[in-house]
Amino acid sequence: MQNFIQALIGAVMTGSVYALIALGFNIIYRTMRMGHFAQGEFFMLGGYFGWMFYTQVGVPYFLAMLLACLSTTIVMLVVERIGYRTLYDKGPVGLLMANFAVQLILRDAAKLIWNSDVKRVPAYVSDASFEMHLGDITVYLVPQNLYIIAVCVILMVVFTWFMKYTKTGIAMNAVAVNRTASSLMGIELNKIIAVTYILAAFLAAIAGFVMAPIYTVRYNMGANIGMTAMSAAVMGGFGSLPGAMLGGMLMGLIEILGATYLSAAYKDAFSFIVLLVVLLVRPQGILGQKQIEKV
Repeated sequence: MQNFIQALIGAVMTGSVYALIALGFNIIYRTMRMGHFAQGEFFMLGGYFGWMFYTQVGVPYFLAMLLACLSTTIVMLVVERIGYRTLYDKGPVGLLMANFAVQLILRDAAKLIWNSDVKRVPAYVSDASFEMHLGDITVYLVPQNLYIIAVCVILMVVFTWFMKYTKTGIAMNAVAVNRTASSLMGIELNKIIAVTYILAAFLAAIAGFVMAPIYTVRYNMGANIGMTAMSAAVMGGFGSLPGAMLGGMLMGLIEILGATYLSAAYKDAFSFIVLLVVLLVRPQGILGQKQIEKV
């Protein structure tokens, strides 16, 4: 039982990070009807900028987080303006190719700027475990892990509020439902699309920043986690924001519990096997809705 609770805490931490990145996938998909395959690279940039500002420049933790997120969103703004915006009316293939190009360019640029050495980031809060007694069971908790869970959960709550109750969030929801009608009602599509990409980059940057002490920072760190987070978005239901959060948590649970009780060597395989089963039973994802097109 003790091992199960320890694994569960680790699964919630990992799942929270997947959920943040999956949220970014889903808000872009809702607006563009296309996934953003470079999302993992913005997770990587959040880690690199966090390492640079926190360990190399030496600014305080909260300022380092702010600067890391700001720098990552500026990169996304440049990418959206130069790489994506001219392709919005050119069909999906060009934008899809631009996605892959941005993914490779960012990865190689990071390798060129920061080289291929692993960057280590000290824990933002204490990484010394402490005991918590649950009846006869003793659980060891690490403040750093609890901090990551708290940051991710708070961000998910704030983001949900933002989408429901702010003018920009409501406009994003309107564009997701019907872009043509939204444009006729006076919503600036290009502005909303840019905000969507920036929010997705912000979420990925926060995830990369808080996970930097756990994963360490390297130029290819976004590849696997980006693929897993996209799978979480698909499992929960592409386009569904609650589905992204649910899918992220489920992927974390499956991955960590599978590694704990079966084999750590195949932890990625367990997640994708469950994903395939979910898609066979419910192709639109757990909370996704069937798309009905009129012809």
